[in-house]
Amino acid sequence: ARTGANAAALPVLASAPTGIGTVEVHGQDGFLRLCLRRAGDEAPRCTTGFGGRSSADGSAITTGAWTIDGAWYVAVAAHGEVVRIVGGHDSSRSPDAGDLPAETATAGGWTIRLARPAPDIQMVCTTSEDGSTDCAQHRSG
Repeated sequence: ARTGANAAALPVLASAPTGIGTVEVHGQDGFLRLCLRRAGDEAPRCTTGFGGRSSADGSAITTGAWTIDGAWYVAVAAHGEVVRIVGGHDSSRSPDAGDLPAETATAGGWTIRLARPAPDIQMVCTTSEDGSTDCAQHRSG
């Protein structure tokens, strides 16, 4: 929880309303985290673990996941780059479920997307324009 609190203290680079609350991109000096601010919450819920990446050309990407009312949600925020969100049925294999549907919002040059993977999807990956794939989000439990 402390890491999440530290992330919440970082400047907000972008935020966008979604169906489960406002997704915020927090960051400084190339360190990025996603946070979810829900109505009635005292503080945003910030992700821990993989913090994302930024490049010298100004592009950046970060991901986060939350379980809300028993449903798993994965958010991806990208700046300056088009990113696909793909799913996989087996965490030990390459993603095989294709593109996942997602809510999309834009704010301050960022594209923020929120997916609610189907119950049979065990991992969510991002695929960048250069073809690199990162499978940072895995369903827990």
